[in-house]
Amino acid sequence: LESKWRKEKDLINSIKQKREEIEKLVLKSRNFERESNFEEVAKINYSLIPALQKDILNIESELNEIKSSWNSFLKDKVDIDEIALETSAKLLKNKLEKWRKKSKIW
Repeated sequence: LESKWRKEKDLINSIKQKREEIEKLVLKSRNFERESNFEEVAKINYSLIPALQKDILNIESELNEIKSSWNSFLKDKVDIDEIALETSAKLLKNKLEKWRKKSKIW
């Protein structure tokens, strides 16, 4: 059970790391472009970033296979229902606090 969780966690962390690498490469590419170093810009934009994107797709497909083969322990994305639930809970909590403050005044 722990090994399944660890595998899933490692895959999610790997995706996160590769996305961060892409962000850093995009910034580097912009800096090289400002310096007119177009050879490095091309290397980053047409070699390094696509390779990382391909790695992410491969890892995501492996993660999807894992999630379909057993119940997932972790979530790598938040869906709209979870956002709505959390938002409504906070709104309800705020209304309750306002009501309590109002009740203390009377």
